[in-house]
Amino acid sequence: IMLMEEYTTWIIGIIPILFKERKVIHMKMDKTLCYCMKVKIGDVADAVNNGATTFEEVQEATNVGRGCKRCVEDAKRVIEELLLDKQ
Repeated sequence: IMLMEEYTTWIIGIIPILFKERKVIHMKMDKTLCYCMKVKIGDVADAVNNGATTFEEVQEATNVGRGCKRCVEDAKRVIEELLLDKQ
């Protein structure tokens, strides 16, 4: 389980990646998004590329957000960005 200090550092590190531009290229696919279930951004991207269009569908495919739930909002933002990039 990640300590709050580690989580804060992680959030600070991922926010610029998510909001810099609407380009998936800025996301680090090997970056862990959900530490409880060991889900990386690339796993979420794979789920979206395989047809998932909602958080629930991505969660079903990857188990993201099924642990402590601290990653849910970040996961939803990542999914939104990935879906926007697909358009």
